[in-house]
Amino acid sequence: MDLSGAYVWVLDTGLASAADLQRAEAVLSPDELSRLRWFRREADRRAYLLAHWLARCVLAQAAECAPQELCFANGPHGRPCVAAPPQAASLAFNLSHSARWVGVIVSGLGPIGLDIERVDPAIDPLDMAARILTLAETDALQALSPGERSARFFRLWTLKEAYLKARGLGLAGDPASFSFELPENGTAIFRPPPEDAIPWRFHAAVLDDRHYLAACYPATCGELHIKDGRALLRGEG
Repeated sequence: MDLSGAYVWVLDTGLASAADLQRAEAVLSPDELSRLRWFRREADRRAYLLAHWLARCVLAQAAECAPQELCFANGPHGRPCVAAPPQAASLAFNLSHSARWVGVIVSGLGPIGLDIERVDPAIDPLDMAARILTLAETDALQALSPGERSARFFRLWTLKEAYLKARGLGLAGDPASFSFELPENGTAIFRPPPEDAIPWRFHAAVLDDRHYLAACYPATCGELHIKDGRALLRGEG
């Protein structure tokens, strides 16, 4: 794995068998297993389990260690970071999961962010716009048909969440302090908040008809690689 680039691994949790789930559970730490038991819904337990298993597998591959050797700590704003072994401590990672998809982004040139969102038809984009979007983004949203409006909103939401996670802000950040333009054909145009001078790159993808993904990583990173987590389920690299 060339750690001068960024790698995103994604997995459809519905593809994991009972045997896969048992193998994944064997990799998690006692603390992770304790948190796993907090989840009441089976879909949430499966997503948490496979997201953390995937993160351990990908980080272990990058650090050339066993997944069980990895230890984590909380950084600023509670963001998880790798504490051990020493060769893994310089790795930046971020994970995200919905009820159906899980993903992890890893790089040796972090910080990085990843977000996966499930399209919720019960959400009215215009109701959410005041809290999440700028006036220009809201105006562009209002000009669309209802179907196009939902797609645009969730694409913007994932991009904004990925950026806030890359900066380590999470819920402490203001998603209306920066904006994106989404041309009909082409790359998203990013307008950062005034205090951020880091040049960023973004990658957006549609995982299926109800799930969107976005990744944020520094422009100093090389190529972004998208990997299918089914390879790791099968024991392949």
